[in-house]
Amino acid sequence: MNSVIRDCLPPDRNPRKPNVALPKGSIDTHVHVFDKARYRMNPDRGYNPPDSPLADLKHLHKTLGVDRVVFTQPSTYGTDNSAILDGMTALNAETPNRARCVVAITMDITDRELAALNDKGARGVRLNTDNKGGMPIGFDQIGELEARIRPFNWHIEWLFPGKDILDLMPVFR
Repeated sequence: MNSVIRDCLPPDRNPRKPNVALPKGSIDTHVHVFDKARYRMNPDRGYNPPDSPLADLKHLHKTLGVDRVVFTQPSTYGTDNSAILDGMTALNAETPNRARCVVAITMDITDRELAALNDKGARGVRLNTDNKGGMPIGFDQIGELEARIRPFNWHIEWLFPGKDILDLMPVFR
């Protein structure tokens, strides 16, 4: 087994304004923020992201004309959703209802904790089988997970390598 954690390339820090204007209300539906000075990385992660703090995301969205955003929990933080919750809270303080998020959880989360995440703006759970640290819930627990998030009208967001689709079909059924 390869225990090396690979480094990712940094994003373009100087994005250009596109030739086509995005429609008012455009939403970036999948973003991450990374700040190693503020948030601890999961030791079981599969990659090392470059720092990409909220200021970078705000600059990108201003340049592109994006009005709203959905933060998605990266596997590098495991189930510590602090970075996306803080980012979402900051953006919503500037512009109400600008941001939502998709969190990573374990099955020992309480119903009260789920409700608190919902109140903060969480709208789904991410299950990531492709990156270490991203899948703390077993396939045999998906039915229970779905039942627990149903009262909040949350969705499940999957990230998996295509080669795993046949193994996952019973779960999807």
